[in-house]
Amino acid sequence: QESSLRSNLSTPSKTAKIIQSGLNISIEPQFEIEKPNSSSVSMNYYILDESEQDPKKRLEVVTFSDPNRAVYDGPKDKWLQVSITDVTTKSGNVSLAYKEGSIDFDSCSVYATVRLTQEMWGGTLDRLLVENPKNFTFANAKKNWDTQGTIKINPMAMNEMNAYYSRSLPNENRVLNFGYFTSLVHRNKIVNTCRALDVTAHEAGHACLDTFKPYYFETDALQTGGFHESFGDMTAEYFLWNNQRIVKILLAQTRGDLSSRSNFLSSLGEYFGAEIGMSQLRDAQENITLSRAGDEVHDVSRVYTSAQYDSLVKGIEQAKKMGLKIDEAQICMDVANYQQKL
Repeated sequence: QESSLRSNLSTPSKTAKIIQSGLNISIEPQFEIEKPNSSSVSMNYYILDESEQDPKKRLEVVTFSDPNRAVYDGPKDKWLQVSITDVTTKSGNVSLAYKEGSIDFDSCSVYATVRLTQEMWGGTLDRLLVENPKNFTFANAKKNWDTQGTIKINPMAMNEMNAYYSRSLPNENRVLNFGYFTSLVHRNKIVNTCRALDVTAHEAGHACLDTFKPYYFETDALQTGGFHESFGDMTAEYFLWNNQRIVKILLAQTRGDLSSRSNFLSSLGEYFGAEIGMSQLRDAQENITLSRAGDEVHDVSRVYTSAQYDSLVKGIEQAKKMGLKIDEAQICMDVANYQQKL
């Protein structure tokens, strides 16, 4: 049934022909090819979480118009399917159809964030293959990527302080589950984890890495599990580094100093953490070594992520000293893009 989504075919119609020939009876299903309502679909998503009071800053509109990955009602496409809503894409401008705070709005936002995350890593892989066309590792990852199974997205999967990616066998029963819970800080406030970009991009990052390297997901090795968690955190970082508007906000808030204090990009899970009495879940600027990290995968991930962030900031500082005639935001984005390929 999931493979029928991949080929954009609906289930067999009730008018399937029954052909009788002698003693042999066969069924010829008459498939109806599902067609998108619109050639392009626009929708809102959270680029910053709900703690940002200005909706013009916390929300962005993205338009999907790739004919090879059309958006259908749900929303869904050949690789993603939101499971609990049936958002219509008939108008093409879904961003105006649903009110922020509704489950339909959340469905569009989480779909857009997961899809943009997939496009970010898929595009990175494509660039690596152009630069290294004979690389077996990249070619194999591309094969896995192009044949990946559908991921079902549950924006309100469980009443729990958690969000996670799961699957059974490679490419089977792939699910992104996002929990909701009552805030421990703000009375009667319901916190939806799918409204936090870093949480959504983190879990989507797990799914992307699992597509590239499925055996990483299956091992019990502590450091491999730690890398998987770190890859999710790095994914949330790179998602923001790829957005020029957000990078300019970051540089204005930090006055270009990305290493002396925590910022909204190096702090991971601030929205989630703030509602359970923490400033954030993890901080990429933390100075930690493997010997002090502990023996849990999220603890080990902090070592990888802090090393990644430290090298990124040093790369940006070095690039600034080269006297390049481009603005500071573009320098940051170019360095992040280079590191992302590594």
